[in-house]
Formats: sequence, structure tokens, C-alpha cells
Amino acid sequence: MRTNGFYDQQTTFSNAYSNGYNQAGPFQPSPVMSSQQQNNIPSPFFNPLQAQNLFNDPVASMAVKYGSNLADQGKEFVQQNVDKWFSISKLKYYFAVDTNYVAKKLFIMLFPFLNRDWSVKYSQDDGTAVPPKLDVNAPDMYIPVMAFVTYILMVGVTLGTQDKFSPEKLGIYASSALGWFVIEVLLILLSLQILSVKSALKTFDIMAFSGYKYFGMILCLMGQLVLPDAYYFVLLYVCLSFTYFMVRNLKLMILMGNNNNQNNNQNGESNPYEQSSYGNKRRIYVLLFISLLQPLFIWWLTFKF
Repeated sequence: MRTNGFYDQQTTFSNAYSNGYNQAGPFQPSPVMSSQQQNNIPSPFFNPLQAQNLFNDPVASMAVKYGSNLADQGKEFVQQNVDKWFSISKLKYYFAVDTNYVAKKLFIMLFPFLNRDWSVKYSQDDGTAVPPKLDVNAPDMYIPVMAFVTYILMVGVTLGTQDKFSPEKLGIYASSALGWFVIEVLLILLSLQILSVKSALKTFDIMAFSGYKYFGMILCLMGQLVLPDAYYFVLLYVCLSFTYFMVRNLKLMILMGNNNNQNNNQNGESNPYEQSSYGNKRRIYVLLFISLLQPLFIWWLTFKF
């Protein structure tokens, strides 16, 4: 009797399973349920009907449009600011160099007292400055980047000759040099802003002229490798030459706005000659400040070796 009872229970369970699931499939609801009840069952998978109903909702549609407009405005704002402070098209101008330009530029940095023409050439078509490969006086970013990398390599060689080389120390010196470079550029930009000096200098121009000193720092380290006492003679000459180089290059760029400011001041009530004189003094202060920063950083980043 127990066997038959167990057999009857098993048969009942099998029939219920066959009627309830086998006909409709293991993942389908019971055929006894209505179509309205089937639509109300939440599905763990993506349901295109629910997505269509969401977009048909006016509140949801308004939220989607607002989010899309906000994203477009943010994208436009980011593009405008990136182009303002870091334009790729403008950056290409500073790397438009060739071998002839690099050789002439290094010669002028090494012997700036022999150069007679410091003017920057401009295109006759649109009035923009010609690329560096067509004008040796135009600033570039190729020499500063390559000089910075070579300076780090020279630091490694110098540490190796002193049995002090280690990857950690080389990384520390590289980070320190890059940090001081950023500080120098920020100091120059801050001085121009505080003194309200409007000049033709751009951010990339400041970075280029600030990076030229790494070539002189390489010469200082090379002189120390050849003869330790020769470091001070090389340092003295490099500081004098780079100071003169910076003064002659930045003179026209910083003093370029004098005529425009003088013409604008003539329409005011104050004396234009006094304002022009005060503006000239501020520009001279900025020019001397930028030029005298070069020997200071050259000495600071080379004397420790």
C-alpha cells in the first residue's frame, strides 16, 4: 500500500509538471494566465516594449532632451577651453623645424653676441609669424624637449661616474627639473598678470624660451665631466650668454605694446607720457625678471652634481 501511495504521488507530480511546463516551455508562464497578466510580469532581460513606453512618457522625454543639451554644452565648453590653452594646431607650429634651423639656433644660443638680426618674420598673406624652419629667431619647442631629455641623460651619466646612480635618484632629479620648469612658467605668467603687462608673448613662447636653458645646463655638466674646475667657467659663460639671448629675444615681444597703449592713452584726461613711462618701466622689470631667472635655474639645477 505504501508503494502504491508513493507511486500515485509521483504520477500526480509528473502529470502536473507536464501540463504546467512542458506545453508552454520552461521559461514561459502558465497558459492558464491571461495576456494582460503576462505583460505585467517583470522580465530580467531587456524589454524593447518597456523602453518604448519610457520614451513615450513626456517627462522622461524632456529629461532626455535636457541631458543631451547639457552634454552638448559641456562638450563645446571643453573644446573651447582646450583650444584656448592647449591647441594642437598651434603646438604643431612650434615643432615645424629642420636640421638647418636646429644648427643655427644652437649656434645663436651659444654665441648670441655674434648675432645681428633678432627680428621675427611674419607672413605677408595673413600677418602670422612664419614657422621656425623659415625664421631662426622664431621660438620652437623641439629644442627644449630634446634638451630636457638630454639633460636627464647627462644627469644619469654624471651620477654614474660618481657611483651614485640609481633609477630612483634619476627619477627624483627628472621630477624636480620638470617641477621647477612648471614653477618658472607660472611665475612668468603671474608677473605679467600682476603688473598688467600686455605683450606678444604666448604661453608656448614662454615655455619655449624657458626650455632653452637646458642646452646650457648640458654644457655645464659636460664641462664638469671633462674637468671639475671647468664647471664654474662654463657656468659663468652660459649664464651671461643666455641672459643676453633672452633679453634680445624678449625685448621686441614685451615692448611691442608700447605704441598701442600710448595711442589709447592720448584720448584720456591723464598725461599719456607719464602713463607710457610707467608702462615702459613695468615692461623692463618683467624683461629683467624673466632674463635673470635663467642663470638662477641653470645654477640651481647643475651645482649639486
